[in-house]
Formats: sequence, C-alpha cells, structure tokens
Amino acid sequence: MFLDESDEVIARLSCGHGALALEKDLHFLKGAALNLGFSQLAGLCQDGERRAAAGLTDVDIASVRGSYAVSRRIFVAECGALAV
Repeated sequence: MFLDESDEVIARLSCGHGALALEKDLHFLKGAALNLGFSQLAGLCQDGERRAAAGLTDVDIASVRGSYAVSRRIFVAECGALAV
C-alpha cells in the first residue's frame, strides 16, 4: 500500500499544481517516510512543505524524487529479505 500511494503522489508531484496541492503531497510523503525511517526523504519533504505553506512553489522536486527512488529501493530490498 505504501508503494502504490507513494508512487501515485510522486508521479503527480509538481510545482505547477500550486502551493496548496504541493504542500498536501509533501505532507503525505513526509509522514510515510517518517513511519518507515527514511529521514533524508522526510527532511526534504518537510522543507518543501514549509515553503509551500508559505505560498512558495520553488521546491526542489528533483531531490525529493531522487531521495524517494533510493528509499523505495531500500524498502523493496528489505521487504524481500524479510520474506526469505
């Protein structure tokens, strides 16, 4: 469920959708990242969320997506290791 919901949010994550939508999406990702221990991703999302809450949309989406990709690979690898 984490991957499906997070992949969907990452796919639509854009500065062009406005500050409110950006803030909401980053808030969701931050919570998911914190629950799974991905502190770098959570920190990037928190910084972006704060900027968006202030009405700014110049968030580094590329860094958020990059950190998510790394976190996703770790998550998938760890889930696979638990299944063995």
